[in-house]
Amino acid sequence: MVRRKYILAVLTPILILCSFTSASLMNQPFVYDMVDIDQETVNKDVLSPKDPLNLAQDLHAAIAITGNADFNDAAYAEEWFGNGSEINPYITSNYSIIATAPVIISILWTPLEPLVNEPIDVRAIINDTHPLTMVLLRYDDGYIYRNLTMGLMGGSPPEYYAALPAIGEAGIIQVEVWALDSNGDWGFSDVIDIEIKQAVITTTSPTTSPTTSQIDPADITLMLLVASLGGIGSLVIIFALIIVRKRKKSDDTPPFEDRIEEQLVSDQKGVRALRGAEFVGNRLRLKVKIVNNTLNVITDVAVTLSSYPRDSLNLEGDISKIVPKIDPEGFRSPAFEFLPTQDCVRGNIVASISYADHHGKVHSMTTEPYIIRAVCDLLTPERISSEDFELRLTSLDHGEITLRVEEWTPEEMQSKTQKVLETSNFFEVSSKTEEIQEHIESRLTGWAKGKYTNKNIGVEITITGLSGVKGATCKIQMSGEDDAMIMPAIDEIGKKLSAWLCPRCSGGLPVESVKEIKAGKTTVCPFCGISIDR
Repeated sequence: MVRRKYILAVLTPILILCSFTSASLMNQPFVYDMVDIDQETVNKDVLSPKDPLNLAQDLHAAIAITGNADFNDAAYAEEWFGNGSEINPYITSNYSIIATAPVIISILWTPLEPLVNEPIDVRAIINDTHPLTMVLLRYDDGYIYRNLTMGLMGGSPPEYYAALPAIGEAGIIQVEVWALDSNGDWGFSDVIDIEIKQAVITTTSPTTSPTTSQIDPADITLMLLVASLGGIGSLVIIFALIIVRKRKKSDDTPPFEDRIEEQLVSDQKGVRALRGAEFVGNRLRLKVKIVNNTLNVITDVAVTLSSYPRDSLNLEGDISKIVPKIDPEGFRSPAFEFLPTQDCVRGNIVASISYADHHGKVHSMTTEPYIIRAVCDLLTPERISSEDFELRLTSLDHGEITLRVEEWTPEEMQSKTQKVLETSNFFEVSSKTEEIQEHIESRLTGWAKGKYTNKNIGVEITITGLSGVKGATCKIQMSGEDDAMIMPAIDEIGKKLSAWLCPRCSGGLPVESVKEIKAGKTTVCPFCGISIDR
């Protein structure tokens, strides 16, 4: 009996502690674990089955765990001790993780189920062997991808934070984290879907009170006039006529339900379809956003690709996407992914949409064509010497164009051109500047090859103008092994040179931001969030 009491005395505080720990874990905000595994970096020493606790040092790539199923699979594959229960948890230790790029360990957001009018706090824990120089929170609001710079909160491994603005529409947004370290390596998280819910609007029924008949002042004047002429009997008759007329006016007013129905019909704005695309890695991702601006649910929403350049793009997945329903004031953004088969992609992508309204009537519409003219997104930089560059150009076809920019000096254009070549996936072969009296001339060259055909393309940009004076002439000469790549590449580079770009991420600034800069004000890049001024 004494031994039993002793055992109970020991177990009781342990059970209480476990219950508090379990309750606290249930109240934790949602954490989405995501660690990319690069199988090429795995250099694992096989552990002996005699070491069930994994006490030996184990060189290993990052392990991805995105849920209980992945946890169990990883435990089985890694031969972790335990079964994952509270009384027998998995035990891991002494792992040495090999990571040449930033590893996004986890992403956390609160609130778990945000409303349309609520901002979303997003935190990410990132591990890397090199210091991080930039962490971006990328999110798709249904129109375009936007970037926010995440701030360092501290910790080891470090935690980063950014706040998403209120989205304003119900639906699903996609979020991902990109991290760049001082070694020039990028790390990417998986894409997370966050559901934005419609805010609940509470309404109160209108209160009713007894109504009293009100007499128009014109009717009172009429009664007094008749009474003075015809006596009390005429007054009574006129008063009865006024009551009948008031009742008739009241009968002409439609019932409350009819007035509400008329209001609903007049408030309906219809269903809209938008589209946008961008290159993510070596893939083209197209999104079609269907916005339900009606006050009723639409169902059986089908988005089908009607046309796309099949000679240069392979569609991965189904040609149609089905959305069972879209709530009032909500949206959905089904995505299509294409894998280019050529180094130059040109053509239009058109999608058709059909849906059924709340009466069961089927409607259809098509999106505006999305025009693709992409070369630079499908290039990879290739190192080459200046001598080899000049020699290779002699055997290649070429085309050229000359454009004039008025907003920048030749010196500013040289710096801008270097950034454009880098973001366009060209290796910078050379950059030279000469002063000729009051003029300055800069010559920059770049070299790249196609990801799919491995055909080379070279660019030579010459910038001339008065030193320190706004206004410069830019000549772009493009040479390549594939004639189809030359003119589209010239067009891409020319547009970037004449556009206002963010000095950090090289994203094209919107017209409103350009106006603010020209007016001497400070603006914010909508893609990476940094402040920009003149």
